[in-house]
Amino acid sequence: MGTGSLSRPAVLFGFAGWLVVAASCGHPTPLESPLGLRALTPPPSSDGSCRFDLTGDKADTVFFVLGMLDEYNGRNLIEDDDRVERFYCNESGASRLFRRYIGTLAAEQGLDSAVRDETIETCLIVYHSTPIASRLNSCYRYTMTDQILAQAPDGTYRRTANPSLRASGLFARVGGAGSGSTDEANRRRALAYLAGAWARYRRDGDFVFANAHDKAALVAALLTDLGCRNLRIESTIGFIPQTNRVRFEATDEVMAWLRKDSTDQSVGDISLSLRTEHGRALFRDCRLDINVIDNRGRTSLECTYSSESPKVLRTERTLTRTEISDVSALAGASDLCSGGHVGRDETALDGELETLMTRCRDNRVAVLVTSGNPTFSSNDARRRLLERMHALDAELLKSALPPK
Repeated sequence: MGTGSLSRPAVLFGFAGWLVVAASCGHPTPLESPLGLRALTPPPSSDGSCRFDLTGDKADTVFFVLGMLDEYNGRNLIEDDDRVERFYCNESGASRLFRRYIGTLAAEQGLDSAVRDETIETCLIVYHSTPIASRLNSCYRYTMTDQILAQAPDGTYRRTANPSLRASGLFARVGGAGSGSTDEANRRRALAYLAGAWARYRRDGDFVFANAHDKAALVAALLTDLGCRNLRIESTIGFIPQTNRVRFEATDEVMAWLRKDSTDQSVGDISLSLRTEHGRALFRDCRLDINVIDNRGRTSLECTYSSESPKVLRTERTLTRTEISDVSALAGASDLCSGGHVGRDETALDGELETLMTRCRDNRVAVLVTSGNPTFSSNDARRRLLERMHALDAELLKSALPPK
């Protein structure tokens, strides 16, 4: 059994030992305790002082990494453990991004950059580094106890703790932009933390956490302080694991930070294709394309007339810098590659079937049905992206149609 795996006998033994101690009003000797001689040493603890250089951009890296950390029932800390973080099989993109960031963190903080990568059962990724783990854990407030013990590879038992960053006091209430150097520093901490959490825990345009109520509450508090609207937390009470979904409408500032690093959606070069099939209309179908390459963008519209001898209407133009910036930000924040792809085909009722295709990382493609898709109304970024594309569609169509 590797370091960090909980041992049921150890848990039961520790609980039974606590009962015996309470009943006898005595203390077990080191030989009687599963901790052995460790029982004589002070329990490891931290005051949450976060022993990093938090000046300038260095703080951005630290808080981005803290945002990516898992807090399933709290951060799982084990005495003398060198584990930095672990990632599940479906988190390959997030694990690579995290590995890059902890490498940057080590370089900026003057730490030993050696990180041991461990792969379990072909796809579970665990990163190990004593100096990096120690510094990250110093950002949490905790005192390890023997209430739950973990067994090390050498068979000895270790004390554990499960703290959350919410109780650390690292985040003061953030002020508005330009409200002072202290508030600006706190604001950047919050933005960087949210960006890190978003890179790992975004689902359909929301933050989604499993059994991590404190992390969800912290994210919600930071979003509120930063001016995001229509914020609410939805929890699946009674289910295992409990899911906490944080819904919100992002400000432009928050949206810009959330798209700083994306583990899936292709950011920078963008390819979007909005296709509309009509039931009964002037056109059988239309396709609006938006392509951004090396910060240069073009949009084009192609529509096929509904006639026995169909004709095709085509038009295109260059995107302005503002349009490129806006579409890039909205596409990144919409997280189109993560899911939320189901909608409705209403062509049988003289309605429309509208689909949006985009390119993702690793040469993958995502196709989302936007017609009748609730994520394009509940998710602010997706709603605004679709509105922007509809506006471009209408503008191009108007310029291409012959005057009446």
